Amino acid sequence: MKAAKRAGVIAIPQYHGSPHAYLDKYIFFDDIIKNPFLIFKYMVGKIFRPFKLLKLKKYLMLAEYGVACVSKGSAEEIKNLFKKSLIIRDRIFTIYNPLTFDLKEIVLDEVNKKNHIVYLSRLEKKHKNSSLVIKAWSLIAHKYPEWELHILGDGSIKNQMESFANKKNLKNVFFHGMVMGISEYLSESKISILSSNCEGLGMGIVESICHKNAIVSTLSNGGIVDLIKHKVSGLLVPRNDYRAFAKSIEMLMNDEKLRIKYVNASYEVLNNFSDESIVSEWKKRFGLSL
Repeated sequence: MKAAKRAGVIAIPQYHGSPHAYLDKYIFFDDIIKNPFLIFKYMVGKIFRPFKLLKLKKYLMLAEYGVACVSKGSAEEIKNLFKKSLIIRDRIFTIYNPLTFDLKEIVLDEVNKKNHIVYLSRLEKKHKNSSLVIKAWSLIAHKYPEWELHILGDGSIKNQMESFANKKNLKNVFFHGMVMGISEYLSESKISILSSNCEGLGMGIVESICHKNAIVSTLSNGGIVDLIKHKVSGLLVPRNDYRAFAKSIEMLMNDEKLRIKYVNASYEVLNNFSDESIVSEWKKRFGLSL
């Protein structure tokens, strides 16, 4: 930002995540039970949080042309963190990331939808809390052998999740690793899930909505509230609550009418992601002719 100012360049930073991803440690009670050392880590995080907050404030104050957040949820979080700073509050705005494909190109045959659930994410503990998915599935998988959980993605806890699935003798879960063509999996599935503690927006959920999947997600910090309204266009559960997560997934598995209701309601949000409107917003910000 300083270099851009010296060069006389208009620079607008884009804030991709939730500020809580930077400020907070997502340490839960059940984690502390397993590893009491985490209490120390939690306390250190609390001590350093004010210094991180000050560093974030300095960065935001440098952005004299504004800061673009990828979701209204993240934008509101920043505004709430700096309630007393009218300068920062006035500089924060939201412009979504555009879709990487044309909705018109997606042809869905409802007959080919299978009893599949898809989890699309990096497999990490930090922020993504991916282990929540396999823990939740272990509670209901044996009751529904006709349903399958497909996990798309790779990461540091992939082996750990696979070991847990083997230990629980889960036959109806499949780890696909890094997948380039996700449309094949999303178009065949009925439900998509997300377990994150924080997400700037969650483009995997946007893509799942495009493919008319019903959504179950944790109520993560960031932009999930831009995409899903609880019991209107999907189901949101408390962070790190694998029992509530499993219960919500099971609810949608057993209720086709509810799935269709949520799919139809969530599909309306896609109007916010057209290339034309997003490019137009950026042009306005940079003072370019439309």
